[in-house]
Amino acid sequence: MSRDDIVADFYNIDRFERQNAEEISLFKNGGGAHLDLMACRYILDAWNAR
Repeated sequence: MSRDDIVADFYNIDRFERQNAEEISLFKNGGGAHLDLMACRYILDAWNAR
């Protein structure tokens, strides 16, 4: 797989369209665990405030 194989990213995902049912979509999430932690903290705080 090379950079030329990348068709779209989350900023222009509307450009992506499968050409046939045999094509495979691959998703790579390279980070952002701090956002998960912040969301969990918010939910926990909201839960405890009830």
